[in-house]
Amino acid sequence: MAHHDLLERSPMASELVTKEISNLTMEEISTYPISSLSMNDIEKVFGSLSTYDLTRLLLGIPHEDLIEIENKLGSMVFNQTINRLTDANKTQVVDKLSNSNVTLS
Repeated sequence: MAHHDLLERSPMASELVTKEISNLTMEEISTYPISSLSMNDIEKVFGSLSTYDLTRLLLGIPHEDLIEIENKLGSMVFNQTINRLTDANKTQVVDKLSNSNVTLS
């Protein structure tokens, strides 16, 4: 089942997305439309992902999607989310957010 099909389902979409993300390669994560989920679904997915998979997701998605997710979740919830990461990975996510010199492919 294509990941975009999962995003159109409710109310278990977040559970299905969580399972799917944990099986994706980094290349697949880079094209995964996580930012098209609702704020509530993003919170549920992030809360359900292991720290390992959350790290892979946040470091693997495009800069623009990371910004969109931060905007949807708000600073407080987003910061609580990245606080689950190791300090090194949290720094990488923060650096990725502040990188405005991203070239589009």
